[in-house]
Amino acid sequence: MSRSTRFVGAMVVAAVSLALSPPLRAAAEEEAEKPDAEALGFVTGKSWTRSSYGERAAYLVGIGNLLNVEYAIQQRSPNPPTSKQSLIPATWKAVGPHTVDHILEVIDDWYESNPDQRDTPVLDVIWDQMVEPTLGRE
Repeated sequence: MSRSTRFVGAMVVAAVSLALSPPLRAAAEEEAEKPDAEALGFVTGKSWTRSSYGERAAYLVGIGNLLNVEYAIQQRSPNPPTSKQSLIPATWKAVGPHTVDHILEVIDDWYESNPDQRDTPVLDVIWDQMVEPTLGRE
């Protein structure tokens, strides 16, 4: 594997890990005032609920492609990481079997049921509603 391929892979892992890791946030960070998620570049319920079906679906397809590529790279390893070592396998196993429409419905339903939490990042909703409930079922 070339250095550039490893670098891209590492960057993908880092980006997805940071984006999908609410449980890994430091306790001190949670006690501190939370910065505006949209200002940090996260898609939140504010923009999600204003977006068209096509825009929301395209966002999920992009996330899905990113997960698919990273999962495939990890599975080529002689010792692929488990869900306890990487968020990618758990995330892929939780969302991979579902259609984009189903994931859209889960997210839309959550924001509809929690209108006061529109500042919550979409990736947090996916994690909390789809991934976290499946952890430990390996």
